[in-house]
Amino acid sequence: MQWLEILGVVSALLFTILAAYEKKACWPFGLISSAIYVYLCVEIKLYQDAIINLYYVFMAMYGWWKWNQPTASEQNTIKITRLTSTQRLHYLIMASIFTAISGSFFYLYTDASFPFADAFTTVFAFLATWLQARKIIENWVIFLVVDTVSAVLYFQKSLYFTSLLFILYTLLCVFAWNRWKEKINHYA
Repeated sequence: MQWLEILGVVSALLFTILAAYEKKACWPFGLISSAIYVYLCVEIKLYQDAIINLYYVFMAMYGWWKWNQPTASEQNTIKITRLTSTQRLHYLIMASIFTAISGSFFYLYTDASFPFADAFTTVFAFLATWLQARKIIENWVIFLVVDTVSAVLYFQKSLYFTSLLFILYTLLCVFAWNRWKEKINHYA
């Protein structure tokens, strides 16, 4: 299983680095990594992480499609944008409510490990992935927090390479945020 974890880590790193540079080739690597982590997360009883990785498989297909779509006003791909303050608040409230509901469900009805932390990382990763596929810059901030918590969870479950991956993700989130911020400033 360790070789599978390493393959998942390498594919995930390639996805994140390519996404930071807005390369469409990121999405197939995201699909490969996510498919591997569906299996691994079921094995270690992080069921909600298995669910988010299944979602990532479909979002890899959506992201590939979305990043290849021309915008209505020009024949370029979509540009990086920001959320409004109101949108940020709405997303935070909705994600917090879903985290509480999901954590409670998995706590009461399954043998899940760390059901509330798993719910937090899953729900907020759903949101961040949706924003990333739509090239909304706040995805990197959400992923920074999610990745920090995930690093601890995977370390606790003895997936040490994956824990290291999530530590690297936190650093890549800072890099990607700055790179996308430069692109937004360039548009202005």
